[in-house]
Amino acid sequence: MKAFWENARAELKRDNPVFIGIVARCSKGSPGTPKARIIVRTDGSQYGTIGGGIMELSFLELARSTLEQKDFKPQLRSVYHRRESNAPSGLICGGGQTNVLAVLYPDRDLQTVETIIDALEKETAQTISISSQGLSLHNNVQHGQLTPTLRVLGEDWFFEESCLNPKRIAIFGAGHCGQALAAQMLRLGYHVSLTDQRAGINIDHSCKDADRLIGIHPSEAKKRIQHWKQTQVVVMTHSYPTDLDALLEVLPLPVPFIGLMGSPPKLRKIRLELREKGLGQDLLAKLRAPVGLAIGSDTPEEIAVSVAAQLIQENSTRPLNEPDFADNVSTK
Repeated sequence: MKAFWENARAELKRDNPVFIGIVARCSKGSPGTPKARIIVRTDGSQYGTIGGGIMELSFLELARSTLEQKDFKPQLRSVYHRRESNAPSGLICGGGQTNVLAVLYPDRDLQTVETIIDALEKETAQTISISSQGLSLHNNVQHGQLTPTLRVLGEDWFFEESCLNPKRIAIFGAGHCGQALAAQMLRLGYHVSLTDQRAGINIDHSCKDADRLIGIHPSEAKKRIQHWKQTQVVVMTHSYPTDLDALLEVLPLPVPFIGLMGSPPKLRKIRLELREKGLGQDLLAKLRAPVGLAIGSDTPEEIAVSVAAQLIQENSTRPLNEPDFADNVSTK
């Protein structure tokens, strides 16, 4: 999300307005996903997407004409991806989405955008809000929810999202598998903390945006990593003793997920030793091992995909038994 606002800031600093669109709400089948967003510049170029296809082409045409206006008032616009809809998008994939549309102006919005970027960098408990009145940043934590929210109150509406990334993972172990997982989760928009007890370990450029806590014991990493209630944990260190060190620190924490990589003999030994060290069954029951979906993964990159898929599944609020595409296609 920070890159989006940085792109907007760059254009505002050139004294140019920018048109922005954010998917505030969508249903299954929509090409636009929650929080998908786009910037359209005065030269017609764009950053990001809200779904693509003919719908986005129409959106770009609207943006270019709107940028010529002096004072565009933010609005909500819903489109439906079905031919028979009263507001068709031009797509037939089913579902629908509600987009927030706004123009940011240099004289009015640059300072707010600067403040938003600072809040995102610091992950403060503030809330970005776009309404019919414009763009703002709330300091009142009562406004804040970690998941984006669209509230419609009669003629008024408010789209709000937290400056704190709700998708978070702490990876214990910065070996080949740990770094592959860190890179994968960064691509999925997660805030990633990558830690390893070994000092001087080489971290690949693909993990440059992760918080790297290298050469410290898990007890120290536990102190430095914040927002544990929102943080999923995966333990995949280079050895059995260091796996044990990490688990002894994180199992008592109120985290939503703890996964451990390893072979069945290793996992049995770790469970036995955790019991011997006094951890009760309630804590041991939190441990998901081996971590990752059973897709036949072998390489670090494949393991990263299997773990990422499991975490996405854990976070999903949609039913997992969604009908196959063929079930919704008429055979007549």
